[in-house]
Amino acid sequence: DQGYDTTLRAFDASLDKLGLEYTDLYLIHWPAPARDRYVDTYRALEKLLADGRTRAIGVSNFQPAHLDRLVAETGVVPVVNQVELHPGLQQRALRAAHAGLGIA
Repeated sequence: DQGYDTTLRAFDASLDKLGLEYTDLYLIHWPAPARDRYVDTYRALEKLLADGRTRAIGVSNFQPAHLDRLVAETGVVPVVNQVELHPGLQQRALRAAHAGLGIA
């Protein structure tokens, strides 16, 4: 469910199913670079944040290039990038990008 309008509709549907008025955190699950909609999707998340419908916004499974583009085009740094991280997959470059941007 990526793209600006699709994201807003998906958010509304999720709130209805959960019986909530807002979320504490809302994430883009995957950048889906082949579809190239993640910046527009993130702009929808920014609107939800500005409207008080979520308290924080972030992403999942984004790599440094995705994060760089997202921040360059929106000016808004995600509070979190949920990624796979363990001793067998340390993702040093990604962790360095997070540290540079202040992402948890």
